[in-house]
Amino acid sequence: MENKIINLSVDPVEFSSAEIDNLKWTDHTASACKGLQSLVLSGDIHKAGLFTQRVRLSANCRINPHFHPDGARMVTVISGTLYFAYGDEFNATNLKALPEGSYFTEPKNEPHYAMTKDEVVLQVIGIGPVEKTQYLV
Repeated sequence: MENKIINLSVDPVEFSSAEIDNLKWTDHTASACKGLQSLVLSGDIHKAGLFTQRVRLSANCRINPHFHPDGARMVTVISGTLYFAYGDEFNATNLKALPEGSYFTEPKNEPHYAMTKDEVVLQVIGIGPVEKTQYLV
C-alpha cells in the first residue's frame, strides 16, 4: 500500500446554479462520447489536491469500459438518468439506472462503463492530479 500526504484544503468558492450555467464548459470532442463537456468548480485537476468537477453528457452517449489510474472518484447525478455498470466489457443488461440524486464511486483502476438516453449532468469529486483515462476497447 502506498502512503501519500495530500493537501485537502480548498479555497473559498461559491456559485449559484445560474452562475454555474454561465461558466465556460470545456468540450471533449475527441473523447469516447461526442458532446461530453466538463467544468472545474474548485481545485485544479492537474495538481495534487481535492477537486470538484461537473461533467455533462449528451443524449445517446455511450462510454466504453475504462478506468482511472490516478485515484478514486465520488460521483453524484445532478440531472438526468445515467445507466452505469462496473466491468471490463460493455453489457447493456448490467447497466443500472441512476436517476437524479443517485451516488456512485469509481474506485482506482476499477473498470466501468455507462450510457445515457437523455442529457446527464454529474458532479465528480476526486483527488488530483488526474491522469489520462485508460480505455479497454
